[in-house]
Amino acid sequence: MGKAYPMEVRLKAQELFCVLRWTLKAVAEEIGVTYTTVQRWSQMYGWQEMQDNLAQAEFDIRANTVLARSEMLTTLINTKDPQAAFAVSSLETLAMKKAEAERAGQLIKNQLEQPERKITSLADAIPVLEQAINIKLARLLDDPDADMLRAARNIKSAFEFIDALKPKDDKKKKRGLTAETAEEIRKQILFGDS
Repeated sequence: MGKAYPMEVRLKAQELFCVLRWTLKAVAEEIGVTYTTVQRWSQMYGWQEMQDNLAQAEFDIRANTVLARSEMLTTLINTKDPQAAFAVSSLETLAMKKAEAERAGQLIKNQLEQPERKITSLADAIPVLEQAINIKLARLLDDPDADMLRAARNIKSAFEFIDALKPKDDKKKKRGLTAETAEEIRKQILFGDS
């Protein structure tokens, strides 16, 4: 008989497969269990059917939400009822918040998927700094409460700093990174966060 795993491990595996729709191989790697064990659990507990049912339920919820928004908007247009206006406003606010959360989640996911780069010279530092500033810019544009004037100044300053770092001749391309330059790069990356 195989090794006994705590229920928490099985439940985590089930959640990864059924809810998050990971592959059995990815689930096995994530929780540190062999593929055959995860495959056996999947068959034993009916994970594929559960995954299919959850996917259908998520689709139904999205479809019903769109239909409810449409129905409430039609009611508002036809009746001009204040309660319908409140309902439409509430549904639209929820839809906007959901869209904002999805955008923020996608931005974070994209940032996390960037490979870590080793920085040993200015030539290595410049593209990383440019990428960090572009990520900051995307975050600022997503934030309705951001101080755009201050942000614009910070971004302008950061791009001027990048231009100053760029070598003007081939001899400077190979120079190392000084502690002062590294500290200034850190400050530029953290603008608005410090």
